[in-house]
Amino acid sequence: MDQEQQAAFSNLTFFRHYDINLRWSITQLFFVIHSAILSLVVTQFRRGSLEYAAACIAGFCLGWLWRRMTIRITRWIEHWTQRMRVLESSNRAANRVFGSELMTMRGATRTIRILNPLIGGFMALWVILLIVSLNPR
Repeated sequence: MDQEQQAAFSNLTFFRHYDINLRWSITQLFFVIHSAILSLVVTQFRRGSLEYAAACIAGFCLGWLWRRMTIRITRWIEHWTQRMRVLESSNRAANRVFGSELMTMRGATRTIRILNPLIGGFMALWVILLIVSLNPR
């Protein structure tokens, strides 16, 4: 790689790592927010009350926002990875990281496969709690 390609690769690596760190920071933040609202709903609000239903709706909306942000950031990470693959393929280097078989393995667990059920679980839980709230006994 010449100096210009090394600088481009370094910049792409920075952006990719920044987006990965951002995705995990957002995941941590939303996980804490959902846990806090969930504990508030379960322990403090009376089932069937307006506050209970409003908190469930707010939790579901936050889950939707979390999902959209995760999709958006994942697209950026894939964009940076693809740009790095192109840069690697233009160079005839023997060491390939982003164009290697390890990066394209189908059986590998991707982060999105972990985050999707987590986000979906919280969203489903909010819907279930809202249904329970609307049918007090």
